[in-house]
Amino acid sequence: MCTLIGSKLDKLLIVGGQFLDIMCAVATVKLFDLELKSWTDLEECKNQRSYGGIYYDEIAENVFIAGGTDAEQKVEYYDINQGKWFELNDLCLEYDYYPAI
Repeated sequence: MCTLIGSKLDKLLIVGGQFLDIMCAVATVKLFDLELKSWTDLEECKNQRSYGGIYYDEIAENVFIAGGTDAEQKVEYYDINQGKWFELNDLCLEYDYYPAI
């Protein structure tokens, strides 16, 4: 999953994914600065997932992720200013492939 973030939408945040050779979801989080052309490793999200939904709230500067394989009922958000992930209550239903947020 990925989304553009930042006041100028000049950074690409990539969350989760999977190792194709073993079909295992990951909690990896990377940030690519489009101006500097450099990668930064960020704190891993709380739940491993792939195929989840992602949404950037530009006003609150939070990135929300939900669902996906291996995290079908999980919701969490990344507070860009604090550089930390926070879990929210589980969803009532399961959402496994690219849910809209």
